[in-house]
Amino acid sequence: MEYGADQRKHELQYDVNGVNRDSSGQSFRIGTTFQLTGYLVGEFAVGRLERIYVDPNFDALRGNLVDASLTYYPNPLTTLKLDMRTSVQESIIGGVSGGFTHEYSLQVEHAFRRWLLGTIRVGYSNTVYEGSPRTDDNYLVSAALLYKMSRDLWLKGEYRREWLDSTITTANYVSNIYTIGVRLQR
Repeated sequence: MEYGADQRKHELQYDVNGVNRDSSGQSFRIGTTFQLTGYLVGEFAVGRLERIYVDPNFDALRGNLVDASLTYYPNPLTTLKLDMRTSVQESIIGGVSGGFTHEYSLQVEHAFRRWLLGTIRVGYSNTVYEGSPRTDDNYLVSAALLYKMSRDLWLKGEYRREWLDSTITTANYVSNIYTIGVRLQR
């Protein structure tokens, strides 16, 4: 069982549209983890969220939350993970307080060696904006490689392609993202 409460205060009292986007929110979730076999484990939670805005022109965001994941270990070197998450996104769109986002992803991770891991991920999310006919569909495909040079030094490279298909066609985009990182730990 989980309960959360927060208050969001922005640096500027009013945004470019003259709207005060400060808000307070609370959420409640109840869930469980389970193990179907030694190779298949998961978690599931349901709940409710409410976010109330200072500006009286914004309706409160209220909705159901559903989070779930299922992880399958077909062998000691490979992991398959299916995820589903619900979240609330703030908005800078005029007249829109925010939107509910439902995210789905599938990830496959494989250890070619103890020190070399590869990951492939595909994802989809849908955002429905409160007070607007706009909806956004986001897509993601990525491939990453992690090289553990030693216990203290890891190198990681990733290629990710993301694209947005919106009911507002001027918001559509496609992006190619390349990242290279170094992790030092002690």
